[in-house]
Amino acid sequence: MKKSAKKSFAKKHAMKSHVMNYRRNRNSVLSQTLIMKDVCKMKGAMVGALGAAAVILIAFFAITAIMAGVVHAAPTAVWVSPGDGTWQKNGFTATGTFSVVSPAKLSYCIFKNINWATGGTTTYYDSSCDGYTSITKSHADTQCTSEGTNSCLVYLSAMNRDGTEGLSVVQVFSIDNTQPSRNNPTPSVENPTSCSTFYFSSLVSDAMSGLSSATFYYCTGSSCTPSTSAGGCSYSGQKTSQTCTSNTIGTFAAGTVRALVRVTDLAGNTGDSGWASVTITEGRTNYYRDGDNDGYGAGSANPSCTPMTGYVTNNADCNDNNAAIKPGATESCTDNIDN
Repeated sequence: MKKSAKKSFAKKHAMKSHVMNYRRNRNSVLSQTLIMKDVCKMKGAMVGALGAAAVILIAFFAITAIMAGVVHAAPTAVWVSPGDGTWQKNGFTATGTFSVVSPAKLSYCIFKNINWATGGTTTYYDSSCDGYTSITKSHADTQCTSEGTNSCLVYLSAMNRDGTEGLSVVQVFSIDNTQPSRNNPTPSVENPTSCSTFYFSSLVSDAMSGLSSATFYYCTGSSCTPSTSAGGCSYSGQKTSQTCTSNTIGTFAAGTVRALVRVTDLAGNTGDSGWASVTITEGRTNYYRDGDNDGYGAGSANPSCTPMTGYVTNNADCNDNNAAIKPGATESCTDNIDN
């Protein structure tokens, strides 16, 4: 081959190689560009997904925080009975309503009793409240045994399942464990008859909490238990002696009437007096029907305390249908009647 031809061939081969290298490099750049674009798209998608997840997490934690605030809200206790400052006796029952905002649940209803005189304290955790959002519960006091004004304190509070305890509600009570004083009833008539009306009276008192009521009860019979009310008196805490009088009772047939008085003080202490027995003598008169109005009666007796129209106090008439026939009537020999 001529020297000039060889040079031309080499030049053409070099040019071809250069073009091929250029094309390879261009394709590589394009590939890298496409890859970079895909990577960017993937990064964008990942960033979007992460952003959405972050929003969800933020919302979750926000809701959790709100929920946590509800769960930890303090429960409440509201006093129901008895009234603050009232007189009570040992063992009185305290009642309250315990509640919490849903979805929280109660765990305990708490009763705390303090004997002011001795400092003794009893706290009762009522677990039967568990799971409720609102419930009314009662508990009988066992600590307040010392008598006196304002000698007992009772605290009510409630606890959530998460251990949060609400503020206490405090009530103060005075304690009286002694029955009121009472005398046996006495009748207003010393020797009543079956026609007498009478009433009973009794001297009653209570120096601690004061009187609330006195009621008389009676029955008829020598071995009966007084159970029929004869009325009595209502009081509003009088601490001095009071004379209470029953309603007027009677009349009774001859026999025995028994009575007692039942006295209650403001703390709820109740006491019965002894029985008073009254002997009733017969005071009624027997009346007989006077059908012929001749002054003489006949038939069965009708006891009464007052005169009865058409009746007389004898049953001496042998014929109550004929006024001419009666004791002491003049005999006539011509009327054929045995007068």
